[in-house]
Amino acid sequence: MPLTASVGSGGGIAGLTLRAWALVAANGTLLSGFNVSSVTKGSTGNYTANLAQAMPDTTVIHEVKFPFSPQARVLNTITPAVGSIAYAMTENAVFADVPHYLAIYGK
Repeated sequence: MPLTASVGSGGGIAGLTLRAWALVAANGTLLSGFNVSSVTKGSTGNYTANLAQAMPDTTVIHEVKFPFSPQARVLNTITPAVGSIAYAMTENAVFADVPHYLAIYGK
């Protein structure tokens, strides 16, 4: 049975399935994951998660957690594609490379 998520309340997006997850080192090394074939690190704080199996479409919700840095944040400059998702992170309002967990939900 696939994992599903109900996001938001009222007009939120519901019924999405966990399609991919990853544990990523600050330098972009993929430490562990499911349906993430690699992570490409661009400039400081910019990452692209490449999916082993493409998403059915670009309707996705992502979640990023920072277990080692409570000041870290993900910018809303997420670029979903069927085969990858690009995201940028800051720490204390400055682009930063931070170890993180990534979860990607989709149809």
